[in-house]
Amino acid sequence: MRGLARELVGEIRRLDRRIVSAAEQITTAVSESGTTLPELHGIGDLLAAKILTRTVGVDSFRSASDFASYCGVAPFEVSSGD
Repeated sequence: MRGLARELVGEIRRLDRRIVSAAEQITTAVSESGTTLPELHGIGDLLAAKILTRTVGVDSFRSASDFASYCGVAPFEVSSGD
């Protein structure tokens, strides 16, 4: 049992180091991208990186409305009746 516990603790420590390393790499990549996304309230480096990788940057959209529509946050009325 002790051997297993020691092995699992070692694995957790290795994963913790990988997480720290990945977070540092993400922060560096977001910074180097020149994006201003992290300046927006509620958007940190991880979310900024997700947005950038999913959209290949907002510059690939014709307009802010196209980007909002792609993200599913375009403000338009939807109703199921008259």
